[in-house]
Amino acid sequence: MIDKTNGQLVHIDWDHIAEDELQIVLNHVHDGNYELEAGDQERLRGVISRHAQVNSETQTNREEEEKEASSEDEEHLVDDAYMDFIHHTIDENEEAEKEDPNYDFEKEFSPEQQEIYDKFHPMYEARMEEKGKRFPGKSAQGNMLEHNFSAFSSNMGFQEIDGNAAAKNIPGIDHFVDMPSYLFVQDKLHLSAHTAKPETYRKHYKNRPKMAKNFLKSMASDGKRGESLRTTMKSIVDNPDWTHKESAASIHGGVEKHRKEYKEAVDDDEAQTLPSIEDNKELVDQITSNIAFSIPSDMWEKLKADETISKEEMSAYLRLDLSTSDFKKILDRMQDVVAPWNEVGANSDDEAYIGSDDEEEEKEARGQEEEEGSSDEEEELGERPIGRGRKRPQRLTRLTNNKTKHRKYDSEDSSE
Repeated sequence: MIDKTNGQLVHIDWDHIAEDELQIVLNHVHDGNYELEAGDQERLRGVISRHAQVNSETQTNREEEEKEASSEDEEHLVDDAYMDFIHHTIDENEEAEKEDPNYDFEKEFSPEQQEIYDKFHPMYEARMEEKGKRFPGKSAQGNMLEHNFSAFSSNMGFQEIDGNAAAKNIPGIDHFVDMPSYLFVQDKLHLSAHTAKPETYRKHYKNRPKMAKNFLKSMASDGKRGESLRTTMKSIVDNPDWTHKESAASIHGGVEKHRKEYKEAVDDDEAQTLPSIEDNKELVDQITSNIAFSIPSDMWEKLKADETISKEEMSAYLRLDLSTSDFKKILDRMQDVVAPWNEVGANSDDEAYIGSDDEEEEKEARGQEEEEGSSDEEEELGERPIGRGRKRPQRLTRLTNNKTKHRKYDSEDSSE
């Protein structure tokens, strides 16, 4: 059996299971917490029949020895009507599974769940037919969450720009949103037993300054990604229907000012240092304070109940209508076309896979820098560091040979 609340295998000693333990298992099956695997139905039937026979014999002996059994002893007997219900439930599930392999033993999907399923299942099914393998679980998880927040924004009346429409894999940003207090939103969803907890989400909140620096570096860089991000921010500033644009205007202006100062320093033979946008505390703080997180409803409720969390931090968590288990049920239903969400490589743990480590944003930024460097042959220096195997521009070589020059431009791992 599989415990659907955490995805773990439940080990049951069918030959020696006690009656109270059997009752617990039956309750979990009835409530939908346990998913029956191949052979579990027959084993469960056999154990129920065995216990029913033992209880019947025990009751007969008691009646012969005593006029009536004590109520305390009767509470330990498995109710015949309840066992009939379990048998009936198992039979129904078996028949439903034969008719439809995607049959959901749980309650029907909510409209929000069904919308997500109907949107993505056909897409992943077509991709599987084309590629010959299921869609990656991590990517499906991200697509599902981003779509859900876009729908949330629409329902709330907020203008929203999907970050992927501006640039693929923006560091630390999934959405641009026209909200009073926040311009950027990052979607967060953790499904495993050891990451689906409030502490994991608070960790992301503490990492906002690092996200802000990574975003600034990407926006200030030359090449397609930087240009696209600057264009997106400028479009927000110029959009007459975008209400809360003050932060976008300030950030865009600050980045353009930095780019001008940086290029002047590169061209200045007398310059001793190259300015780093990561050192612009005003810009970093402004972006940091503009990052919010969309999170599942159950995690939001737990965070809200924690009186040690400040109002400022709590306001950065945006409550979605779906809970962690709601999202997990969607992924479970799509397992015919999506690899299991917890399927990781031999050298990966669940935290790294889901993305809850402190290094998540750093790894993401490094990957984007490498991707940008490989695709933009015409790219100028900008803010991107020199990658492995790339010839260093002559002027930068001369400038960085001076030890007082900013050391971040000598290393590929500049996001750390």
